[in-house]
Amino acid sequence: MRQGTGHSAAHLKFLNELYSNCHRARPAALLSPEDVAATAAEQYPSLRARGWALQAVLSDEDIELMASQSGPQPMRFMVIELDRGLPMCVLVTQAGDVQWRWVVPMWELGAMDWLREAIEQDRLLMLVESPMSTTGLTFLAGGGLFGRPKDLMKSATPKAVSAEEAVFGMVLGGMKLMAPHAVIPPASQGQPTHIRVMVAARGVNAVLLMETYQRAMHTLPTGASSAGTEVIHSPLP
Repeated sequence: MRQGTGHSAAHLKFLNELYSNCHRARPAALLSPEDVAATAAEQYPSLRARGWALQAVLSDEDIELMASQSGPQPMRFMVIELDRGLPMCVLVTQAGDVQWRWVVPMWELGAMDWLREAIEQDRLLMLVESPMSTTGLTFLAGGGLFGRPKDLMKSATPKAVSAEEAVFGMVLGGMKLMAPHAVIPPASQGQPTHIRVMVAARGVNAVLLMETYQRAMHTLPTGASSAGTEVIHSPLP
């Protein structure tokens, strides 16, 4: 035990790995069909698609990079368990050396409805906005992205958890998926140099997650490194 830290060496290493990756978090939300309809009227007037959506706040540079891609963008969809009965759906997209990881904790309210709709329609709707501009980017993912639907629904079905366990699991799950090698890159893509992680929760939970990741960058345990910290934007309202 290290003198005066309150953490064992192994525990400190684990905390350091989690906390030091929080600079990769970006504000995100899981939007219900009602949320999408209200958001579209204000921010995405040209949007015709409806239903559930993932929303994120990214830099102008990220948005320009996404928009500049010609042809289908390399993507991978997978289910990763935080713990037994706590699955997270992860959509990984990549352009060059920049990778975006969209994470949906499946125990969040509405998450199973989101996945069911995505599988039935064979598409995911993503809404991206910039904190510096009123212009948003929308795109759809699909075309066989979900593999074996019945197996996918089964593996993504969560166990029942308390409200406290749900939020704690979302925070920890997001932190674990911020690790560079936590997911498999899309086909034909190598390991990225830059990673953005968007943990999509609902309403208050979405704000709480982002605030927690922001605080984590500035409250590292004694002895942990703060290397790699960068400024991130405010959470979605």
